[in-house]
Amino acid sequence: MAVSSPIEAPQPHPMTPKPNARKPDAPEPHRTARSRFTLDRSSLSFGVLQGGAELFDGIATHRFVHAATCRSCVEVDPVCRLFLGPKPTWPRMLSLGTMEAFGAAYVHQGMRRSPHKLVRWLAPVAPLTLIGIHLEQGLGVFSASTNPCAPLGFRYTVVSQSPAGDQVTCNQPAPPLMTATHPAPPARFRLK
Repeated sequence: MAVSSPIEAPQPHPMTPKPNARKPDAPEPHRTARSRFTLDRSSLSFGVLQGGAELFDGIATHRFVHAATCRSCVEVDPVCRLFLGPKPTWPRMLSLGTMEAFGAAYVHQGMRRSPHKLVRWLAPVAPLTLIGIHLEQGLGVFSASTNPCAPLGFRYTVVSQSPAGDQVTCNQPAPPLMTATHPAPPARFRLK
């Protein structure tokens, strides 16, 4: 008996892919949903910088209003005095400063995700403004707390000081137009 059948090639296994066949789309990995309370890196950076500026301002303010040499020193900024009181304490300053830093960070993040180009461009303004305000206030209070002429006014500077440090001569710079005609007289006082 003669067999007249063509030679058949071995059939591939049904699960092996064909050489020119398109691979099926792999399912996309499941993305974990980000919480709306998660801050991105730039907002977190601004928050940390603002927190540092607030801490510097807080240290200077606490040092100034709780100084043993100045019992009448109080917080003079009306907004801060409304929330912190005339003699700010650490618990109040830390809690309100933390709320301010997080609030500014979330405002920054919300503005960065805005569909409007101008709003995205203005996003750093709020945290940078608050950082500048706290640095300026902290430097002003810090210099006032270390200047022995501060009780006379913020423009008075030390001209001379006795070797014992109990007598200080202070001078106020005169306005530019009156410098040549009427120089400001130096003020002397004894430190207690």
